[in-house]
Amino acid sequence: MVNNDEKLQVIIDYFKTKYKAKVIIIVGSRAVGDFKPKSDWDIYMFTDVEDEHNETFQEFIEAYPSILRDDDIDLYWHSMEIDSYPPKLWRDLRSSKVVLDTSKGFGEKLREKALELYEKGPVKWSKDYAFGRTVKARRYMKKFEAHLADKEYEELFLRISWHYSENIIEWWFGIRQEFPLRPQQAFSYIKEKDLEFYDELQKVVSDKTSYREKVDAFKKIHDLLFNSEEFIQLL
Repeated sequence: MVNNDEKLQVIIDYFKTKYKAKVIIIVGSRAVGDFKPKSDWDIYMFTDVEDEHNETFQEFIEAYPSILRDDDIDLYWHSMEIDSYPPKLWRDLRSSKVVLDTSKGFGEKLREKALELYEKGPVKWSKDYAFGRTVKARRYMKKFEAHLADKEYEELFLRISWHYSENIIEWWFGIRQEFPLRPQQAFSYIKEKDLEFYDELQKVVSDKTSYREKVDAFKKIHDLLFNSEEFIQLL
């Protein structure tokens, strides 16, 4: 069986040859070492070659060396002239490893800059933004109750999924002026810091709770968020 290091070297050689990669940074589980056999590869590549080639996405995937054909590779293509730091970039670089760099250490300097930005923490929520989260939560609850009453379970499930994946976790961290952690770290961290909130999250995702119980769990989650001392200080 091919190990992680062997595949990584193939990835480096492949992107150096085909796309003239000058810097490659892997992020996430493959970088920190808590990956699983089927974990994907999240890769930031920096090159002077423009991200404009004649390949279709299918051709791009099928051109991978055979050793990588069963691996999922998410490639984020950046210019060597990068002059801004999109939130996703410097959040990802918090858990990263530079595996190909220039002689002047472009990758390591970029990583250090990203870590500096991360250490400063997110911008504090404004009073208006905080109020807006309460409005959004109320609207979700109205939708939940309406779908539940009408037994529209497909739509209810979809909205539950949206609210859980796009809002609730982000809000928990945002209220505390913290950046969200990677999924592998976030839930154990929440459990340690806020067990009551964590327990309600478990009710939402459990296969043993009814839709009624899931909706009630969201109501409790909103109460915990918006009645917290941290949130009240934002208003």
